[in-house]
Amino acid sequence: MRAVIGLGNYPKQYRDHRHNIGYKVVELFVKQNNGKWKKPVFKPFLEARIGFEGRQDISPAVFFLPQTYMNNSGRIVPYVFKKASLDDILVVYDDMDIAFGKIKLKPKGSAGGHNGLKSLIQAFGRSDFARLRIGIDRPQDKDVVKYVLSNFSKEEQRKLPELLDCAFAAIELWLSNQPRDKVMSIINSA
Repeated sequence: MRAVIGLGNYPKQYRDHRHNIGYKVVELFVKQNNGKWKKPVFKPFLEARIGFEGRQDISPAVFFLPQTYMNNSGRIVPYVFKKASLDDILVVYDDMDIAFGKIKLKPKGSAGGHNGLKSLIQAFGRSDFARLRIGIDRPQDKDVVKYVLSNFSKEEQRKLPELLDCAFAAIELWLSNQPRDKVMSIINSA
């Protein structure tokens, strides 16, 4: 089975912040595919399974949303490993080094200053897991922390549906039975 993890800060006051776009994408992807979230007892995450019934071209998957602050995202790793191997895990998160509205798929890499990724890398003990990077732009004249912990501008909010559609298509493509190199080429060329 494959696993998809959406990163963000759990408390509701962070829900619409730029830093929570990974969380929002995974949450809405599950909803769009009629998945149901359940919260396992005493565990720091929400989990949903989607079987994509009637579709032979997409693998079944389990989706995770950490119920922690971003810096503690790694707390879910022991539970994720019960469902999927590292080769079958996709992490969805915000990236300031990519223009708003763009997405990129990476097979591995460093945390690049992202605290959620740092936490996951430390917990996994490795950094070679797939990442779907969703561009939020880098602030020109704003403090980085204030920027990521702020809501999208009105113009960005108008463009969010298109960005979500691209991210949904990328997740579905990653879950497909196509070779990973081909999937990465298709996503990164869009």
